[in-house]
Amino acid sequence: MRRFLLVVLLLPALLIAGDHWTRFQYGPFEVLSAAGKKPGRETLNAMVQLRAVLGLVLGKQEMQPVWPLRVVVFNSPRQARGYRLSSFRLSRDAWVCGLLKNTAFPMRQGARILLDSSTGRMPAGIENGLLGVLSTLRIDGTRITLGIPVAPSLRGLDWARLHLFTVSPRYSGRVRVLFSNLQEGAGWDAAYQNAFEETPAEINAEVDAYLAAGKFPTRLVSGAPVSVRGFHSRDFGPAYIQVALADLLEGKAARAAYRTILNQYPGNAAALEGIGLYGKAIQAGSKSARCWLQFGRRQKDPAKARAAFKKAAKLNPRWAEPYVQMASADTELTLRARDWKMAAALAPRNAAYWQALAETYEKLHDYTAAGRAWTGAENAAADESKRARFLKARLAVERQRTEYLAAQRKRAADQRRKEDEQARAEAMAAIHAAEKRAAAGAPPAPANRKVVPWWNDTRPKQTITGLLTKVECVSGVIRLVIESSGGGATRLLIRDPSQVVLMGGGKRSLACGPQHPPRRISVEYFPEPDKKLRSAGDVSLIQFP
Repeated sequence: MRRFLLVVLLLPALLIAGDHWTRFQYGPFEVLSAAGKKPGRETLNAMVQLRAVLGLVLGKQEMQPVWPLRVVVFNSPRQARGYRLSSFRLSRDAWVCGLLKNTAFPMRQGARILLDSSTGRMPAGIENGLLGVLSTLRIDGTRITLGIPVAPSLRGLDWARLHLFTVSPRYSGRVRVLFSNLQEGAGWDAAYQNAFEETPAEINAEVDAYLAAGKFPTRLVSGAPVSVRGFHSRDFGPAYIQVALADLLEGKAARAAYRTILNQYPGNAAALEGIGLYGKAIQAGSKSARCWLQFGRRQKDPAKARAAFKKAAKLNPRWAEPYVQMASADTELTLRARDWKMAAALAPRNAAYWQALAETYEKLHDYTAAGRAWTGAENAAADESKRARFLKARLAVERQRTEYLAAQRKRAADQRRKEDEQARAEAMAAIHAAEKRAAAGAPPAPANRKVVPWWNDTRPKQTITGLLTKVECVSGVIRLVIESSGGGATRLLIRDPSQVVLMGGGKRSLACGPQHPPRRISVEYFPEPDKKLRSAGDVSLIQFP
C-alpha cells in the first residue's frame, strides 16, 4: 500500500518531468498513451474493430456500451507500477484498463462489455463460446482474422460449437438468426431449425466430430472502414491524465490520488466525485451521470432526489440505474410501472428489473402486461432454475387474469341487474302514483264516452285498440306490447308514468311481465318511433274497459 501511495503522490512530478501523453477517441472508445502515437492508435483500432466483428457476427449495427471504454497505454513497467493492467473495471464514468506497450488488448473482456450492453441474454454456453472465439482476434488495420484456435486446454464443446458457427461458410451466414432466436427466448429445437434447418441432435453430433478432428480453420473478415491514421489526437489538460490515472487505482490509493489532484486543482469535478464529494462535484459542473445518481441517493427530499435521477438519466440515456432508483421510490403504481419498464428496456439482461415490472403490473391488475414482463424475466434469467421460477409465475398470472376477468364480468352483470331492478321499482312506483291520482279524480266515465285529454298538445296522435299481452320494464322505461285484431304486435313506450292518463273502470294497474290473461285496452299515443327501444310511439292515455 505504501508503494501505491508513493506512486500517486509522485504523479504530478512524473508528468512535469517529461512524460508525453497523447489522447485518441473514436465513438465510445478512448486511448491515452504515454508510449507514443502508434501504440495509441493501434489500441484504439483494436477496440473499434472488435466492435465491428461482434456486430457482424450478431447482425447488429453500431453496438454501444452503456459506459465508454478508456485504455491507458504505459511506456514501461516502471511507469505502470501500481495500476490495474490488462483488465477492465467500471470506475466513475467509464470502463478503464491499463496496458503496457506491445501488450494485446483484452478482447474477451471488451467483447463481454459490448455483449452485455447491446444484446439480450443467450445461453451461457453460447456466450462463453463466442467470447472464446473473439478472444483470439488478430487485427491488421481493417483486415481481421477470426477463429485463431485457443490453447488446447480451452477447447471445449462450447468453444468448438461457436468456432464452427462463426468460421464455417455453411453456418456463418446464418448464425445471426440463431443468436436472434435465442435472445427472444426460443428453445434449441426452434432456434436450430430456424437458423440451420437442423435438429439439436444433428448439430451436437457435428460439433463432437468437429472438436475431435482438431482442425480449426480461420476466416478473414473486413472490419470497420476506418484508418488508423485517421485517429487524430485530442486536446486535454494536465489534470485530465491525472484523473484518468487515478481512475485506474482502487481504495485508499485512488482516494489519495484524487486528493493530490485537488491540492493542485481544487475545483476539479472528477476528483471531487472520486472522493465522494458529489454535491461539490455538481457545484463544480460535473457532467457525470454516476455523480448525479449518487447525489440523488443522498437526498432526503424525494423531489430533489428524483430531479437528480432525471439528470443522471439525461446525462447517460443508456443507463438503467436512474430509472431503478426512481421506480424504487415511486408510490404511484402507474409511475412505478413506467420507470421499471424503462429500466428493463435499457437492461434487458437484468431479470430482477423484469420481475419488479411484472409485480407492479399485477398490482395494477394489468395481467396481460404482467405476463409479457414475466416472459422478459424468463428470457433474462441466467440459469434454468430461475427460468423455471419465472415460467411458473407467468402461468400463475394467466390464471389470475382469467379469474380477474370472470370477477369483472360478474360484477358488471350484478350491477346491471341491480340497475334493472331499481328501474323496475321506480317504474312501478310511478305507475301506482298515477293510479292513485286517477282514483282520486272524477268517477269512471261511461264506456261509450269519448276520451278527451285535458291538456293541449299540438302533436298528432293515433289510437290503437287490442290486447295488452306484456308489460316490459327495461332501461328505466315501460314498454307495452299490444296485439291488435289485425294481427301483429305494437310496442309503445311510457317514459314518464306521471304524464299518462289512466281511464276506465276495473283494475288499472300495469304489473311488469306477461299479462295473464291479456287485457283489452285502448291506447292513445304519439307516433314517434324509437328504433333503439323498439317502439312505435309514446303513450299519452290508456282506456281500460
